[in-house]
Amino acid sequence: MNRRDFLKGLGMSFLAAANPITLSEASANGIRFYHNEDIPLSDLVQSTKDKDNGNQEKKIVIHKNQHLMEVYLGNHLLKEYEVSISQKPIGDKIKEGDKKTPTGTFYVARKNPNSSFHKALVLGYPTMKHAKEGLFYDLIDQETYQRIEESAKRCKEPPRNTGLGNLIEIHGGDKPGSPDWTWGCVAISNKAMDEVYSFAEVGCTADFDSDNYLDSSKYKTAVIIKR
Repeated sequence: MNRRDFLKGLGMSFLAAANPITLSEASANGIRFYHNEDIPLSDLVQSTKDKDNGNQEKKIVIHKNQHLMEVYLGNHLLKEYEVSISQKPIGDKIKEGDKKTPTGTFYVARKNPNSSFHKALVLGYPTMKHAKEGLFYDLIDQETYQRIEESAKRCKEPPRNTGLGNLIEIHGGDKPGSPDWTWGCVAISNKAMDEVYSFAEVGCTADFDSDNYLDSSKYKTAVIIKR
């Protein structure tokens, strides 16, 4: 539960400005504060660019065990969001149907403005790490492995129906605060999705080297999903 929802539920929004709660009181009531939650992400991006002309790499970091998404521009944390993840939140994704959210570093392979869950960023899953494990455990064959590798070399959407699962996305759904409910995706509110969708960029930079396709610093927006 975030601070705003807590106050709204108590019908005390009008008291919050005059009587702000302390961090200890917030913690005792299960309230979570999200960094810059009331400031539009686009404003934060622009103000950061105005102050710092250095590292402009875009990064989205998701902490599964904290149900937390962090959005970075360079080394600057811009904003945090609450997330829901898969129905079986512990562990990495291994195969199709295991209802787990994968861990690792992904590029944004495609944007879907017409998702069943408002909007979606389709991630580059399976990664080569997942493909290697799938080949080792006979979940995919050599031909499928090579098809996944070819998509990674071009920063394109990996093939579907591989046995490892597919269409791992960051999408909306307007179920903030709900128990984990996806089949492997990361879900945020529709309002948050509008911001993250506009922030994220598809594919890799112009100097991306297909011979060094595991270099995630060349992803236009690196999505890092942690345990």
